[in-house]
Amino acid sequence: MLRTVASVLVTSARTAGAVALTAVLTVCGNHSLDPNETAFHVRSLNLVKESPTLEIDVDDTTLFTAGYGRATRFTAGDPGQHTLSFSAILPPDLRDDDETATRVSGASAYTFLAGTEYTVVAYGTMDDLRTFIIEGLDQREHVEDDKLVLQFTHASPDTPAVDVYVTAVKAGITSRYYVDTLSLTETSDPLELSLIRSEDDSAENSALSADVVIELMVADTNELLYRSDAITFAERNRVMMAIASNLELLPVSDAAL
Repeated sequence: MLRTVASVLVTSARTAGAVALTAVLTVCGNHSLDPNETAFHVRSLNLVKESPTLEIDVDDTTLFTAGYGRATRFTAGDPGQHTLSFSAILPPDLRDDDETATRVSGASAYTFLAGTEYTVVAYGTMDDLRTFIIEGLDQREHVEDDKLVLQFTHASPDTPAVDVYVTAVKAGITSRYYVDTLSLTETSDPLELSLIRSEDDSAENSALSADVVIELMVADTNELLYRSDAITFAERNRVMMAIASNLELLPVSDAAL
């Protein structure tokens, strides 16, 4: 019997014109990047437990607004040190005439480098808002035909270190495949899958897809914490999946890029 835990795997996949399943964080990876460009690019993901919509400020400017489980667009900025801070958007019945948001904990200073993209993950609780940054160009790079790229990040203080496994028959993974062991704030390297067409699939020019099952085990044990239903992902997608503190999957969508 599976142990009940306050954790879910929240996923997103941006496909042609539509968001697949319960979307939290994703990129369709067909952008051309110049690592010598003079700007950095940043987006934010709100995984703060039981949070309202959050405003995310970079220095004195509000760049992002994100509800729980939502990822924002990438936004360009000037390199250097910047302070990130957060405000909760107040519901109408709690607002004064001149106040629509209230500052919450969690201000942090980071140094951002040119030609680099960052995902700022906000997690924890409204009384103890924390952040960590996923850094690198991977999330906006091109994904080839017949390929699917998966990546995992751990943003749940309620969940121990986990071993991450995937099964994807149409990527040649017919049994549980070990991806990585993740503790809180750690992110796996991208996992590239090569999708294959079924022998009985007569539509040779149709887009490829794969049903993926994700399992989380307590690290270095056989104790199963979470097993997803089969999640269908299409080729040429780059998908980031976050382990988040929540009791159910969120019916939300990602921000267009």
